[in-house]
Amino acid sequence: MASAPGTLFGGWLADRLLRAGHEDGRLKVLMIATAGAVLSTVVSQLLPNPHVAMGFVWLALAFAGMGLAPVLAAIQALTPDHFRGQASAVLYVLIFIVAFAGIPMAGALTDGLFKDRNQLHLSLAIMAMVFGLLSLVLVWRTRHHYVAGVRAFDPSVA
Repeated sequence: MASAPGTLFGGWLADRLLRAGHEDGRLKVLMIATAGAVLSTVVSQLLPNPHVAMGFVWLALAFAGMGLAPVLAAIQALTPDHFRGQASAVLYVLIFIVAFAGIPMAGALTDGLFKDRNQLHLSLAIMAMVFGLLSLVLVWRTRHHYVAGVRAFDPSVA
């Protein structure tokens, strides 16, 4: 329920940025979405009230969905027509691998660092901050390569 509105909004915002002349508009939306998802996730894990925390989980899911449409469009802009389905499939496989790797990683962090199962929320907050910030830095540093690739592949797409 939360991801769908985020995905629709992310696609709309990316299209708007592209029309306004931001060639890296898709990646800007991805960065906004990532920052919002990280912040919402961290807050949700640190709140003592579970009802309020669930609101922030919903917000984190909406932000996560917000980044999906623009990143898929960015991949399509760089991929020849006959490989576009495969490129999207590879993205989804990578998303699932990272997501499923996070499960044992959260447990290991909880047991190894905090040595208390009741501190899982802190492990989740730390993981969101570390991997979210890493993602932001990587996307920020590679934006110009994306724009150059889109221009080289099809100048009318950017």
